Parts: sequence; structure tokens; C-alpha cells
Amino acid sequence: GSFEKLAVEGVDHKDQVDSVTFVGGDGGLRAMTKSVDGRIFLWQAPGAEDPADGGSRIKAWRVPGSVKCYSDLDVTGDGMYFTVGNSSGQVLVFETGESDCVAKLEPHRVREQVTSCAVSDDHEDVIATLGDGYLFRYRHLPEGLLAQKEEQEKQQEKQEEEEEEEE
Repeated sequence: GSFEKLAVEGVDHKDQVDSVTFVGGDGGLRAMTKSVDGRIFLWQAPGAEDPADGGSRIKAWRVPGSVKCYSDLDVTGDGMYFTVGNSSGQVLVFETGESDCVAKLEPHRVREQVTSCAVSDDHEDVIATLGDGYLFRYRHLPEGLLAQKEEQEKQQEKQEEEEEEEE
């Protein structure tokens, strides 16, 4: 094998690249890179049959609130979503096929830089590390489940009130 520097068309990081990962799903060999200035690129890697082609950019994003942020990014196994953190402590979830952020997760009482984050392959959990040792877990609850939980809490409060009245 040989090693060559890639010059991917349309992937123009202006600052140090601090995270790189392969992206699963269909579409061949794809990779995602992020630089500390908040630029993210999804790109098609060159094929084994013609490694000289260099590959090409598929999509680009900017991480909002990212000022010199050293944060890993993570992609789900199916390649549908990726997570990345910013210098304000927010964790952002993007759909790889879309341009807009689909979820912005706020830290609780901590405003330190996100240093790494990960998203589960079932799309329900995100874990992030912030600053010096803070670890946050965010869990996605389907809308119906949240409404059901609120209804159960209301019924329990009503039942407790009725029991107090009987005494």
C-alpha cells in the first residue's frame, strides 16, 4: 500500500482539523471532517480503483457558537445523524442529508467547551463531555411518551389528593 495526501475538491478547512470519521450508510466510502473553526465537511473518499481522483465534497456545515473549539464529532452507524459540540457547551445534532441543526442540547449549569460527544445508533442517546470532567447524557423521548408521563403524574397527584381528603 501507499500513502498519499488527499486534496479533496471543495473541502477547504481554514484551520486545524481536529476530528475525522467514516460515515456509514449507502453511498460508498464517505468521510466527515471538522476543524477547530467550526467547519464540517462530508465528502466522498476517492475510490480504490482511482485514488488519484481525490474525492469530492458532498455537503458542508458551520457549527454555531464555535470559536476555536476542539470537539470530536460522532456519526450514527447508519450515517443519518451526527453530533458535534461548540465552545458554549451546546451539543448540536444534524441530519446528514439536511443543512439545519435538528436538535440543540443545552448543558445544565455548565458553560464550558464540549470536548467530545457521541450519538447512539438507535438515535435516542447523546453523551457529551464538557470542560474538566463533566459528563452529560441526553435522552430523546418520543412526543407521545412525554405526554403519557405527564398524564400519569397528574393522575397520581389527583389520587394522592383524594386519599388525603378521605383521611
